Amino acid sequence: MKKVINFLICLMLIIGIAGCGNKRMEQTENEKFTTVNTLDDGRKIYFALDIPYRDGNLSMSFTNNDISVDEFLNKLEYIDTWKDGGSKVYKYNKSNEVFGNDNFYVVACNSMDNIKDIYVAKHLESLSDLCSIKINDLDGVSMTIKEIMDTKAVVIITDTSDRENIYGEEYRIDKKENDVWVTLDTVTNEDVVWNSIGYSVGDDYTLEFSIDWKDVYGVLESGKYRIVKSTSEAGEGTTHYITSEFVIK
Repeated sequence: MKKVINFLICLMLIIGIAGCGNKRMEQTENEKFTTVNTLDDGRKIYFALDIPYRDGNLSMSFTNNDISVDEFLNKLEYIDTWKDGGSKVYKYNKSNEVFGNDNFYVVACNSMDNIKDIYVAKHLESLSDLCSIKINDLDGVSMTIKEIMDTKAVVIITDTSDRENIYGEEYRIDKKENDVWVTLDTVTNEDVVWNSIGYSVGDDYTLEFSIDWKDVYGVLESGKYRIVKSTSEAGEGTTHYITSEFVIK
């Protein structure tokens, strides 16, 4: 009887350990980037957790210009360079006693997709795939063109995924040249300003946008084009893009 009890106790301990392991993995996969700082050079630095630094936290230190990106990265341990164009991965060791009492990881993006942002997270797994553009990669999410005119289009986004995706008014237009998609130059010398409003699909799982590109791209020449819109979940850190193609004759 004693052997049976000992066996049951051991079994419960094993299950408990396995359960804790699964819970930790779940936290790693769902780690969210909740704080964003825009740097002077236009890059953004995303934080998945508050990291103590001096009298406040590391995010506030960037906001107050108490520390530069170079100073920050120089205090970290270099780990690897990714084969995405040159994104570099670093680790902070809590034994350094500079930024706090928790280890964390950093990726400074320098990808072929022209992403230069910086991400800070507790788990290395949370930094994967953040430096590359995700195009039409979300299951259950698509965009079609309902109507096309000279300088206007109406697009419908269908989203039956289990994600809480947010869609803004921002878009871009690419043109296919020599089998390569090239982003069109705008016809204005000023920065294009978009309304900072986020939309989600309705009860019918669809969302409709009217797009008038005349003031942004002018009148399009003959050719094959695609409208590109972005989406992500709040705090996700990764931006996904959906596209819909059309032809101007």
